[in-house]
Amino acid sequence: VTSVRSASWSDGAGETYYASTAGASAWAAGTTGGCGVSVVMESGEAIEMGGYGDESRWLSSLSPVSIAKEAVRRTGLILGGRPLPTGRYDLVLDGQSASSIVDVLGELFLASNVHKGRSFFAESMGQAVGSDMITLVDDGLLPRGLASSPFDGEGMARRKTCLMRNGVVEHWLYNLRYAAIDGVPTTGNASRGISGTPDVSCSNLALLPGAWTVQDLVLQVGRGIYITELLGLHTINPVSGDFSLGIKGAEICGGEFGGAVSGMTIAGNMKDVLKSIDLVGNDFKYYGEIGSPSLVIRDVAAAGV
Repeated sequence: VTSVRSASWSDGAGETYYASTAGASAWAAGTTGGCGVSVVMESGEAIEMGGYGDESRWLSSLSPVSIAKEAVRRTGLILGGRPLPTGRYDLVLDGQSASSIVDVLGELFLASNVHKGRSFFAESMGQAVGSDMITLVDDGLLPRGLASSPFDGEGMARRKTCLMRNGVVEHWLYNLRYAAIDGVPTTGNASRGISGTPDVSCSNLALLPGAWTVQDLVLQVGRGIYITELLGLHTINPVSGDFSLGIKGAEICGGEFGGAVSGMTIAGNMKDVLKSIDLVGNDFKYYGEIGSPSLVIRDVAAAGV
């Protein structure tokens, strides 16, 4: 480590009071805190900048020392990265990169997006669209969850909703408007600010963990790419599912980490990716409001040299 580019700490407390012309009222309060660090590492002519941060509702859950160590570990893993030959690779996504995929998937389960034609799951209710290793849950009442609260933006009770169970689409997320359109109860997922009409959003969204350790996942892959960062997630097409993403990470050779990898892209369709998730790790963690373990995705096209 040659320098610390930035180090930050934030904390706060907030209260929400809801009142409607129908006579309903509700009150809630909560605290949040966050810590992060960005470092620069050098080895010979190679220079890499990286970092790590964490958030929590509880001060005791934040460890600046652990966060700094993780920032160094993640940056060191990709220091001096080079592209691998173009081909098809098995991928191990670490928990943080997997959570960014889960975040994208969550948008596809919002009833507002389903009704507006902005979800490739729109016609898939009750159908198997992914591996039976995938179960997605949204939990607005999760203890210590950053998005937890007793009520949503319309004063309705929060709840836990299973969106996908063993690869089968099971439920959408609703506010009152879209629940009325579909003739179902709201799931308590209305979101709003001080002004404007309520929309729909996820609360604490999670892909549930499996039984495999990260070491086991790497051993099972044998040869592939361990991914710690995905670039360009905003370009994933929510209607077709097509994607092309930059990646950073490390090569997997003989079930062990090899050299650093960067300057590569992976491409394909999210529908195929969901069906190609073969193994799910036990290293589950929430990254902000999104939780995920590490994942193994088989046979993905990657462009390098």
